[in-house]
Amino acid sequence: KAGAAADGSATACPLFFPMYVVPATDMLSMKELRPHEQLSAEGVLEDFDPHAGVAVFVTHQWTSRNHPDPDFQQFEVLQEVARRASERTLIIEKEPSGAILEGLAVDKQSSELYGFGAEYHIWYDFFAVPQLGLRQSTASVAALDGMPSGDFSKAVMSIPGYVERSKFFVVLAPDVSHSDTPDHVVGYASWKSRGWCRLEHMARVLSAGRAPILVATRGDMLSQVGSKDYLLDPIGEGVFAEDDDRAMVAPLVTRLLDRKLGD
Repeated sequence: KAGAAADGSATACPLFFPMYVVPATDMLSMKELRPHEQLSAEGVLEDFDPHAGVAVFVTHQWTSRNHPDPDFQQFEVLQEVARRASERTLIIEKEPSGAILEGLAVDKQSSELYGFGAEYHIWYDFFAVPQLGLRQSTASVAALDGMPSGDFSKAVMSIPGYVERSKFFVVLAPDVSHSDTPDHVVGYASWKSRGWCRLEHMARVLSAGRAPILVATRGDMLSQVGSKDYLLDPIGEGVFAEDDDRAMVAPLVTRLLDRKLGD
């Protein structure tokens, strides 16, 4: 189904699966990350209503093949960012190249994050996307019409729509060790190399609301990065855990570009 972007306009891509989010109060009280199915059974998830709350889309790179953050290293940074935003002690500043080109002042919408409170909701893939069908990917996209079947694929194909419904786009990228390969550091540079992360980035840049991109590498500060940064990171050249996932990306990119060209 079609939906409304954060600014009230139509989304570029329809939603094939509900936009499930976790209320801020529940997010802040978490001590471990539980998957979509468990949170759904516990009644924690909500189907986001853009007219009744504010969504924060959180993009990140998983730190293990089978779990997004087994040591809770990334998520505790997100919790600290949220707490400081609610207390208005969070530092939000432009990264150096953006400050040189556009001035030091952050966008007004970035500063609105200081209103973080109970009406805020978090979209986070492990919570929002069904995990039991994690590797249905391309096999469950119908060959004739490109429509996804299976809840996992439906949710994945809806990601650009989720991005547009969110008022804030936060890249959660502190430097942490990958749990499966401890000598490999996961951070902002590696996030930028991932194919699906690049798609989320592009969806935010081309979305109707054009909200700023905020990077969290530590708990006390967010860096606002320039929107043109994505031009250096082609989605097709990104790293995918499954190479067949590139076939899922193509129609999403086409919809995003068609929408932008039609604006």
